[in-house]
Amino acid sequence: MCKAIKEMLRDSRQEGRQEGRQEGRQEGQDEMATLIEKLILSNRISELLKVTTDKEYRNKLLIEYGIA
Repeated sequence: MCKAIKEMLRDSRQEGRQEGRQEGRQEGQDEMATLIEKLILSNRISELLKVTTDKEYRNKLLIEYGIA
């Protein structure tokens, strides 16, 4: 395979990875925003800090609220 084609394939893969990371970040931000909104509306304000620091608890609540 010629060098130009290899470079094009490499560049395409890098662009795909960047797009995937951006989409993943946006999805994570959207999930957190939704979780925060649901906690506030459920008057579970005291749990807000915990979901920002405790990954297991955050995942539990994401599942509980049907977000993830």
